[in-house]
Amino acid sequence: MLVTSNFFDVMLVTSNFFDVMLVTSIPHKYPNQKMNKSGNLAFVQFRNPKAALGNGRVQRTAQRAFLISDLVSTGDVVQRAHRKRVLIDGLKLVSRHYQDARRVLAQIADPVGRQRGRGRAWLWRLKSED
Repeated sequence: MLVTSNFFDVMLVTSNFFDVMLVTSIPHKYPNQKMNKSGNLAFVQFRNPKAALGNGRVQRTAQRAFLISDLVSTGDVVQRAHRKRVLIDGLKLVSRHYQDARRVLAQIADPVGRQRGRGRAWLWRLKSED
């Protein structure tokens, strides 16, 4: 017995000892319909358009740093966000990491000054809610 629907074909095979249901899909126009960009994208309407907003590694680290202290330096955020890279992998921090931290901190905080010493990291204070 063969039952068809819009999504798949179901074939019920009956023997003396057991019944087996075989599900076979309909061949698509393209070999891999899921990878086809012009295919059915109905699932996109249910996805949050800004699903990853505020969920990045540096963004979460910056938010957590402001829970600990009122003033946060760029270096603090970078070192906390990339501690595995430094401590476990033994790799160095590069300028891109500091640029990413400054970009994230500029969105959620105001620069209030600079630290003393070599490198002079920026100090940031969380923006007010108003």
